[in-house]
Amino acid sequence: MKRPRSAHAGYTLIELLLAMSIGTVLMGILAVTMSRIMTSNAAVGEQLQSITNLGRLGEQFRRDVHAATSAQVGRDGEIVRRLQLASTEDAVIEYEICDAGLNRVARRGGEVQGRDQFALNGMQVLGWNEDSATTGQVTLDVGRMTHHGELEPTVATRFSITAGLGRDQKIGGGL
Repeated sequence: MKRPRSAHAGYTLIELLLAMSIGTVLMGILAVTMSRIMTSNAAVGEQLQSITNLGRLGEQFRRDVHAATSAQVGRDGEIVRRLQLASTEDAVIEYEICDAGLNRVARRGGEVQGRDQFALNGMQVLGWNEDSATTGQVTLDVGRMTHHGELEPTVATRFSITAGLGRDQKIGGGL
């Protein structure tokens, strides 16, 4: 015996359009969410790279200052732009502030031995403080910048990297 065919065996056109509309809205929400996640991931990646570079800069700066016997700050007018560290081994390390961050040049006997650039995205090198006469300390100041619309960027957080001159130098003389 055959059963009579039900009038409601399939989906109506309205039900199908409603399901497609809901699916479209959900796909749109998913696309916006994925876009925001990808943008946030890129920003976090840049911030992580800057923090890594700042850590690398801090380690290198401390090594250089510890190996140096003297420090001299160079100015362009009122702005401190350069730091020169000299050691007894005829080695000179020069740091110079640039737009991207900080450049480091190592020289021995006037010949360039190496160059490094420390890119600090979202950060700015603010300058150096050198007090070799009394404490023997050299400090590098770096600021994390904030950007509020069209206003000038301001320093949100300040980092200081301090090291003592000549810590790696052997002091001669006997008792």
